[in-house]
Amino acid sequence: MRDFIPRFALRHSLSITFIVLALCMAGGYSALHMPSALFPQTDFPRVIIMVGNGVMPADEMMATVTRPIEEAMKEVPGCATVRSSTGRGTAEIDLFFSWDVDMRQSELYTLARLSQIRSTLPDTVSTEVYRMNFSVFPIIGISLTGPVQNLSQSWELARYQLKPRLLRIPGVARVDLVGGLPPEYAVILDPLRMSAVGLDFASVSDALAKNNVVIPSGFHQENHSLYLTVVDGRMHSAAELEAMVLTAANGKPIRLKDIGRVERSSEPAMDVVTANGQDAVLLNIFSQPDGSTLDIADRLHEQLAEIRSTLPPGMKLSLFYDQSLLVRASVRSVWDAIVFGLILAVAILYLFLWDAGMTFVATAVLPVTVLVTILGMRLMGQSFNLMTLGGIAAAIGLIIDDAIVVVEAIHVKMAQGLGLQEVIRSAIGDILPPLVGSTITPVVVFIPLAFLTGIAGVFFRALALTMVIGLLASLVLALTTTPTLAAWFLRKSSSPTETREGILLQWVNMIYESLVRLALRHRWFVLGLCGLIFFGAFVLFGRLKSDFLPPMDEGGFIIDYVAPAGTSLVESDREMRVAERILSTIPEVESYSRRTGTALGVSIVEPNTGDFLVKLRGNRSRTSEQVIADVRQKFREALPRVDWEFPGILADLIGDLTWTDEPIEIKIFSTDLNLLKKQAEDIEEMLENVPGVVDTASGVIYTGPTISLRVRPLEAEQFGLSATDIGQAVNTAMLGAVASTVQEGDRVVNVRVKADPTAIERIDTLRRLPLKTPEGMVIRLDQVADVVMEPGQMELERDDLRQNISVTARLQDRDLGSAMGQIRQMIDNNPQYPHDLIEYGGLYQQQQESFRNLLAVLITALALVFIVAVVEFRSFVEPVAIVTGAALSVFGIILALLITGMTLNIVTLLGAIIGMGIVHKNGLLMMDAVKDLREKGTKMEDAIVQAGARRLRPVLMTSLAAGLGMLPLALGIGAVNMLKPLAIAVIGALCVSVLLSLIATPVIYDLLVRPVKARES
Repeated sequence: MRDFIPRFALRHSLSITFIVLALCMAGGYSALHMPSALFPQTDFPRVIIMVGNGVMPADEMMATVTRPIEEAMKEVPGCATVRSSTGRGTAEIDLFFSWDVDMRQSELYTLARLSQIRSTLPDTVSTEVYRMNFSVFPIIGISLTGPVQNLSQSWELARYQLKPRLLRIPGVARVDLVGGLPPEYAVILDPLRMSAVGLDFASVSDALAKNNVVIPSGFHQENHSLYLTVVDGRMHSAAELEAMVLTAANGKPIRLKDIGRVERSSEPAMDVVTANGQDAVLLNIFSQPDGSTLDIADRLHEQLAEIRSTLPPGMKLSLFYDQSLLVRASVRSVWDAIVFGLILAVAILYLFLWDAGMTFVATAVLPVTVLVTILGMRLMGQSFNLMTLGGIAAAIGLIIDDAIVVVEAIHVKMAQGLGLQEVIRSAIGDILPPLVGSTITPVVVFIPLAFLTGIAGVFFRALALTMVIGLLASLVLALTTTPTLAAWFLRKSSSPTETREGILLQWVNMIYESLVRLALRHRWFVLGLCGLIFFGAFVLFGRLKSDFLPPMDEGGFIIDYVAPAGTSLVESDREMRVAERILSTIPEVESYSRRTGTALGVSIVEPNTGDFLVKLRGNRSRTSEQVIADVRQKFREALPRVDWEFPGILADLIGDLTWTDEPIEIKIFSTDLNLLKKQAEDIEEMLENVPGVVDTASGVIYTGPTISLRVRPLEAEQFGLSATDIGQAVNTAMLGAVASTVQEGDRVVNVRVKADPTAIERIDTLRRLPLKTPEGMVIRLDQVADVVMEPGQMELERDDLRQNISVTARLQDRDLGSAMGQIRQMIDNNPQYPHDLIEYGGLYQQQQESFRNLLAVLITALALVFIVAVVEFRSFVEPVAIVTGAALSVFGIILALLITGMTLNIVTLLGAIIGMGIVHKNGLLMMDAVKDLREKGTKMEDAIVQAGARRLRPVLMTSLAAGLGMLPLALGIGAVNMLKPLAIAVIGALCVSVLLSLIATPVIYDLLVRPVKARES
């Protein structure tokens, strides 16, 4: 095999070249047509059931709707946990599944089970089911602003002109409109005049429904033609609606205009949406699961350029959210990393080899490997996203390692004066086993990541797959393409190369040889020093701060807010206008959008809640965290009665997908609502005194106050009215009821019947609302019902069928691990808290689960690396020496994190796993050389020294290439700064590996092999 591969490569050089060129062309085509997205497409194990039932009280909603659905959903296969939140007339029921479940099938099971129990729920209940993945969130958001008085015009423009054009863009799944006021005809009735003629709201609605219609009535044949016969009573304008006859009194027709008026108006405002302080209509653009964000964005910009030229005066289109900017920046950062890697490879190779031909042969493999990697990604169904692009950027320094090792081996053989063909065959044959082993080692490290679950698995499976494809491609190309190029471009060699190399590395080799001989003479001292290093790593580990995800400057953030319960939409809007004026004074804020009464994600929303999406300028002097701290302080000073939260965009997205985005969540369980409320408020007060804890919330949420119309059964029965009759009449008067429609061209406009707002603006006038009995008598509302004012009700939360309240908080200038450690200690030391009824959730729970999973991955990866070494060396001595020497890199990882101020999080743990996999390569290369020398009869000490000197140059070259190749990521260049801690951990591992493992590994090997040799003797 050692001789077959180089002979095959040299014999079929033209075929190999053609295949490589074909793969490059296929890779280039794949790169141009690769779908793009912000994150890998993943189905999160969560299904949401949104339930609506008018204004049913929360306690009745819980008993008649929420609990039956919860219990029924436990029968859905794979459902692990059911959580719910129940308010007045609304409920959100969340089903959580295990990560190995097919979520498309689970969604179908959920819909089927929901349909089975539908008959047991109240008839007025409506449900919607959402399967959570990245596609349920928009990739691009557009704001349409214009004159305030033309919100209906803005909505019509967005609905009938913009939306159809945007839906025609390939890859767009849907376009949702948020905000604006859809037009309608408002039939505004005067209750007093209605009473005078004996009519009520139901009578008017019924008349509109029966008269404003077109009814097919049959066919007629005449004059050899077939005619469709219809009865057409449709009305086409406000004047025609006003002229409609409702009834007759004393032979005189009563027209609609006699008891009210008809206006071209707009639907009742249930939310307020603004962009940069102006009332707006937002168009949220959603991608197909396999859609390309970059392609959609490019087509969108083309459409917007055409649309802007046709907009009415005063109308303006702007982008308030654009994921393609992050994806595009990630693509640019990858190409920057490729260029940086090429320059780096040229510099390292030329610095160590002083040979332009050798340098070209090695660096030519890098772009080829990248293109082949992209082709492999395409075949594996991957897309360009932050993780796959980050994987390519992280692998730049690694995929050139194999070519460096091959070229360096050829360079050494050429100095021996052999023929070129013999040089290539001999070099490949000598280096093949350690080269394959050293490449397989980091590959097997990634295998356990394929089985990683949770958020860590979502993010890093695609990254691991990309790096595996790149590493395997680099190995194949190094063994086939590199010899081919060497045979073509290394026709000449000269002794000055060897001379320059000797001058350059002479002092390094001398120092290294002296250190190794000294270490071998003082083996136990070196072993004790290794023990001290491990102990130092343990001590330094205790000083590391910990988080779930690394802090990232995303160039924007979310502001969630909750005004006091019962705050009207108008008042909430007034307060948020104050917040908008504050935002406009922050110099770093480029743009923002605001929603009141609605939200970005899928959740229950009241008129007193909403959110902002803030985009920051690129060239700013302050970080996102500093801007957030400034905004938080100003908002709380200006609007102290509003509760604020400031999550990052990524954290908010994860929170919407997985239930909560708060770092701190303390769940209290009890059937006693009063106890829950008291404990929650006490814990919130405690959290407010913890340094670094901000944005605390007790979780005690109330709906607004209620005007309860208590029906008096006896009086209602006397008049022949039921509670339903009364409820429908009051609902029509206050909110209005859509009774009919008017067709305007290809558009349908609703006709809403409602009371004159001035007639019911006070409770006293509401009491006099007219009701019509079945006998035709008109009575007042207060004749059959009492008006009672009731306070707001508390929203009810349940977790796995247990009633609970969740106290939440965020952090500012403090890590999650230390904060939660202090909080748990304070709760444990306080006897008033029911410790057996308290659980911890939020990002802290996800952090603990991810840490446990990644620790299992690390142990599995070490076991696989050990197996690879055992297979290669057919002994336990070399693998133990290699693993022990590589384990010293933990010290470098921890030290690098402390120096750079990075926290321990899932990204740094992944970096530690990758780093330890990479540094094993150094030990494998060295131990293979020792093995060869020992088999030739060289003494132990001389074999170790000579092997170290022989492998020093390739180890330095590959370590420099891998470490410096991570430099763009470590510096946070580009949009993939989420992987910055990963790069820092790998660089720390490589630094210590070069400095320590090349000394420690041979010493440990010598200590282990001596007893074995003694027993054999």
